[in-house]
Amino acid sequence: MATEDGRLGLATVRKSRRCLWSREQGPNGGAGWAKSRLIELDALIPLNTLSAKPQAARFADNGA
Repeated sequence: MATEDGRLGLATVRKSRRCLWSREQGPNGGAGWAKSRLIELDALIPLNTLSAKPQAARFADNGA
């Protein structure tokens, strides 16, 4: 997925938390993933409606 500023992003779900990650460039020119946001899903969706198994994995690229 694309982040709000157009960079490459990734979302993961573990238990009742969704973590949003963004690709960041380090001080030595290398790149890595940095957690940009944590969303507590149990506050939004009843816990018993979430599946423990991953259902899909998706990747988006804006062509840059």
